[in-house]
Amino acid sequence: MVSSITTLPPLAMVLACLVLAQVFVCTLSLSLPPVEDPSPAGRYVVPLHRQRVPVKSDEDTVSFKSVYFGSISVGAPVAQTFSVVFDTGSGHIIVPSRECESETCLIHNRYDRHASAHAVDIDYDGTVVEPGQPRDQITVAFGTGEVTVQFVR
Repeated sequence: MVSSITTLPPLAMVLACLVLAQVFVCTLSLSLPPVEDPSPAGRYVVPLHRQRVPVKSDEDTVSFKSVYFGSISVGAPVAQTFSVVFDTGSGHIIVPSRECESETCLIHNRYDRHASAHAVDIDYDGTVVEPGQPRDQITVAFGTGEVTVQFVR
């Protein structure tokens, strides 16, 4: 089943070392407008794919939950494409970082913030982090694992 979700552009992209138990693959894609126009009027429509995941008890499947995922492209001048799960509990986009060397990160596309001409390191509150200065890191827990993240706008 293919659905769509209408979203506003994210304020920040979160770089992460993914440590999730499952990763979903999708062939849908979205290219966002160039970075030169950071606040276009309007909204983005992202095509989504729905996957039904069984919720099991010790003996049986008790229900199914729906997971929605699709592909996005971020960065400029060369877009970097990622398959992402759309989690309604957060307004951030979490993608693996080129700096992450975990086994999970190494089997996925990883975001290279240096390949994006307009990427800016920021703290959790949006404050710009100057080169060589310490950065905020947060850990976000999910039902299937956790990620430790840094922020980029």
